[in-house]
Amino acid sequence: YDVVQKRVVDSLKWRWKDWTSEATKAERPRALAFSPDGNTAYIGSFGIGTTDLVQRLTAPSLIPTPFLPSDKAVDVLCSPIIKWNGSYMARSYALQVSKNDTFSELVYNQNGITSNSQQISGLDYQTQYFWRISANDTPDWSPVWSFTTVIPPPGIPTLSSPGNGVSEVSLSPILFWNVNPDATNYSLQVSSDSLFNNIIFEKEGLSNTNQQINGLINNKIYFWRVSASKSNSPSDWSAPWSFKTIGTIPQPPTLNIPVNNEINISTAPTFTWSKSENAQSYSIQISKNTLFTEIIFNKSGIIDTSIDIIGLNNSTQYYWRVNASNNYGTSNWSTVRNLTTIITFPPMPSLAYPSNGQINTSKSIVLYWNLNSYATSYSIQVSTQSDFSNFVINQSGIVNTNYTVSALENNSRYFWRVIAINNYGNSLPSSTWSFTTGPKSETAWTNTVTLTDNGSKKAEVVFGLHPQATDNIDAALGEIDLPPLPPAGIIDARFILPNNVSSTAKDYRASTQTQVEWLLSFQPNSGGYPITFSWDKTQLPKGTFILKDQITGTIVSINMKGTNSYTLTNSAITRLVIKYLETVSKDIQLNTGWNMVSVPVKLNDMKPLPIFPNKQSLLFGFNDGYKVDTAFVNGKGYWLKNSKSEVVP
Repeated sequence: YDVVQKRVVDSLKWRWKDWTSEATKAERPRALAFSPDGNTAYIGSFGIGTTDLVQRLTAPSLIPTPFLPSDKAVDVLCSPIIKWNGSYMARSYALQVSKNDTFSELVYNQNGITSNSQQISGLDYQTQYFWRISANDTPDWSPVWSFTTVIPPPGIPTLSSPGNGVSEVSLSPILFWNVNPDATNYSLQVSSDSLFNNIIFEKEGLSNTNQQINGLINNKIYFWRVSASKSNSPSDWSAPWSFKTIGTIPQPPTLNIPVNNEINISTAPTFTWSKSENAQSYSIQISKNTLFTEIIFNKSGIIDTSIDIIGLNNSTQYYWRVNASNNYGTSNWSTVRNLTTIITFPPMPSLAYPSNGQINTSKSIVLYWNLNSYATSYSIQVSTQSDFSNFVINQSGIVNTNYTVSALENNSRYFWRVIAINNYGNSLPSSTWSFTTGPKSETAWTNTVTLTDNGSKKAEVVFGLHPQATDNIDAALGEIDLPPLPPAGIIDARFILPNNVSSTAKDYRASTQTQVEWLLSFQPNSGGYPITFSWDKTQLPKGTFILKDQITGTIVSINMKGTNSYTLTNSAITRLVIKYLETVSKDIQLNTGWNMVSVPVKLNDMKPLPIFPNKQSLLFGFNDGYKVDTAFVNGKGYWLKNSKSEVVP
């Protein structure tokens, strides 16, 4: 029985004999029986009792079974690959695809398929299809499965940037394409060839219309394209665009001549180097040190690989290097080489600092001159005379190119020059320069005044002198122009500036001023008067500080250097003045007998004693006649008799 063909292909033949003996059991006759569908055969032997045997033979399946797309699948592409499980001993298959389950609207009908899959194409979008397969050797079809194709795809995207065929694109560009209103996502491919056989970047499911690509190679052409999708229905690829990345900067050149560490080089040598690939020009630097902070020659845009240099100094070590440039950038510098020119006598030194004729220098100043490559040491001369007929400084054996001069006088002019020295002798003196020291240095100081009203509310103001201060708002010093006064009952304190417009809680004035007045405006909190003004008298500099009222200057008149606070009870006073007079030392020459005297500075005690300890008379002022005064007033002259000739400091 052939289970594949389901038919008897041969018959059994036997002869009659005694089947009951044990010896003939193996020769018992067989019989066949079949199931109604012909797929199962039964073979049995005849015998006695339990010796009968029945065997069941089942034929392999002769009908293929569907595999993919799964039954009732959706979003299937319109060119799907149909797959099925093969049947036993099938040599080929037939595939039918229809728009109905009766297969009366076939869209695909193919026999003789020798594999277990078949791609079909040309299906309609968003349409249900039914499919089945059979082995060609049987008339039986597989179970019918169905699937539904994808919805129509969105339109093909249009590319935006970088433009097609552009060059000089970065190695990490962002690719842009235009929005497709029907698309839910996009796919991007970037390839190094126009056929997209060598894809270097690929990404699906992009929700944005741009994507950055990294790691591209210099000076290379890339191709890119985009597809739009909606519900797994992709559009065709856009027409590919191309772009070219930026080129590469050249490599550092290799130096040729002079060789490294060469000596006795001409002061007009030729420098050469090897060509650097992709270079369009070169730059060379020659310096007196390895850090190239003292460059004596610096030239770029050199087209050739050599250059002639003139004017180098004798007996000098130089360092040189070259780099290469093109449109894409500049290479690193080459390795550094050095050379030493031939030796000669030191030339005349050149002075550097302070500049000739400079004024207001410090009394302790560092004099600088330029390095003389032939010198092993220097000699410096400083004088108060331009002919150097006397010396403030005459120092030799200086190995550095600077020298510190100290203890100079204020407001004095000095002349200086330098001589270079080596084993071959001395140079001529440098040109003579001069500088003038300044007056005593300006100093900055500050002091804080704290206001405390009857309700213990506080406010602070700061006053002082500073070299950069002006009479206006100095924002650089932290001064801020304040808004108008707050309502009454809110504590406030501020200085009114001389322009009588601006006000500030910090008021610095120029430290060059010897007499300053700060106008302090204030108001208490609801606690009202009295108001206590506090300061630190130990932080006040030399000079006189008087806190006085603005009305007459006599209602309030407090020596701030004699106390740390003052309490104001007069509620009619809302402004006070802080008056400062710089302390100046002035010697007064007195003769024996009567002298016309004056006190030009503000002192803590302006009485004749103890200013003039050897006086022999009262202090006589003049106002339509002589008048006896008990104290000096600044700037006013008096007659005073002294017991001896002396200088009063």
